[in-house]
Amino acid sequence: MSNKKNKGRFINFLGYGVSGIFLIFIVVFFVKDNFRAQEIDNEIKQLESDISTLETENKELVELIRFFDTQGYAEKKARTELGLIKPGEKLVIISDDIETSDSLNSEKEDEEKISNPALWWDYFFDKKK
Repeated sequence: MSNKKNKGRFINFLGYGVSGIFLIFIVVFFVKDNFRAQEIDNEIKQLESDISTLETENKELVELIRFFDTQGYAEKKARTELGLIKPGEKLVIISDDIETSDSLNSEKEDEEKISNPALWWDYFFDKKK
């Protein structure tokens, strides 16, 4: 009888073990499935964010294309890049790059007003430079 009791306990233990392993397998499966579902949801949110950003950029580009198609833009580009003018107009170019002789002379006069020893003093001890 003791043998049957031990055999019954072994079968119960084996049944519980198999059931436990099966239960662990199911839990792991659901956890992995839940984790994958969260990853998919995050990816969907990221893609929706990308879509809204691209739609905004698309609207801006459409507005820019509309601006480039206007007559005013074409006229502006023809004037600035091609140097074209309307009949009866005169072209005047003003450049900021050319220094006048007056500004060069005034700089030389400022340097001449300072004595040589003062220039050396400024060179060695002036911390402004």
